[in-house]
Amino acid sequence: LPLGRFMVGTGAASLEDAVRLTAEAKSLGFAGALLLPPFYYKGIAAEGLVAYVDAVIAEVGRDGLQLYLYHFPQNSGVPYEIDTVTRLRRAHPDVILGLKDSSGDLEYAAALSRKLEGFAVFPSAEASLGRARELGFAGCISATANVTGPFAQRAWSGGTVAARDGLAQAVEIRAAIARFPLVAAVKATLALLTEDPNWRKVMPPLSPLSDVELATLKRTLRATALMSNERTERREARRSR
Repeated sequence: LPLGRFMVGTGAASLEDAVRLTAEAKSLGFAGALLLPPFYYKGIAAEGLVAYVDAVIAEVGRDGLQLYLYHFPQNSGVPYEIDTVTRLRRAHPDVILGLKDSSGDLEYAAALSRKLEGFAVFPSAEASLGRARELGFAGCISATANVTGPFAQRAWSGGTVAARDGLAQAVEIRAAIARFPLVAAVKATLALLTEDPNWRKVMPPLSPLSDVELATLKRTLRATALMSNERTERREARRSR
């Protein structure tokens, strides 16, 4: 896929690093830079967070910059409060185009969608797709979409039996994977689907699933549409040889 189809994370603890990464994302032609707040210091005042984002934009340059805020307070410890997002959007409507919400708070995401016209809000779990059009979401950015993609796409289409089925299947697969550390479990799922154990590898400080966890994950996924579809496709591929 062309880089213009991707957002890339450029947030960093230091302003200098965030500027460098965001500038590189812009120069390479990514569709957007996903900016975490500066996460080393906690309890940052709204004024400080606004000044930080203002500085990133000023240093990188507005021309051609497409910035998306990344709200993940469980990991960053620094939230993008609704009032702060509103200030930033109104100050930079041509640059700050949306927000990825990994907080799991659907009401937060819906409130931003209602308040800021044309602002693209992406919740982080497939379950949100059931009300995405009603609540004005731009879609969903989910780690598990690496494996739920076809089901999530049907859910996004909305209003049909296939969409409802796709939503239920995507949510079921997500729930099976989310019983384990998410990144390691997504990679383990890819290893199962591709029959390539190299997919289980993760970068430090993360750890791969243990063999026991992998076996449990496999057993759980077999009850979902993900593994049943995969088994059907393999049988059909063998017949066609």
